[in-house]
Amino acid sequence: MGPFGQENATPLLIWRGVTLGPPRLIGASGDHCKWSIAGGGGNIDVIGFGMGNRETFSGPVDLLGHLEVNEWRESVKPQLRLVDFRPAGMEIEETNAKA
Repeated sequence: MGPFGQENATPLLIWRGVTLGPPRLIGASGDHCKWSIAGGGGNIDVIGFGMGNRETFSGPVDLLGHLEVNEWRESVKPQLRLVDFRPAGMEIEETNAKA
């Protein structure tokens, strides 16, 4: 699929109805937030840079993000870099924007 750049954007993935583990604030001043998703094949981390002050939800959520590889110290594993999230099942308002 790669390489990604101006002519080949990184794919955005939508994960619907996901239950996140408890949030963990990370970064020197807690500016970022990290969650885990447990699944049949193991866990995957979800990281929200700059989302340390975002409201979290107790029920299922819909996630929008980029799948990437997190290399930290000697650990290499997949993670979802979060772009946005919302409570699961919210309707999307359609707009008719005029140019």
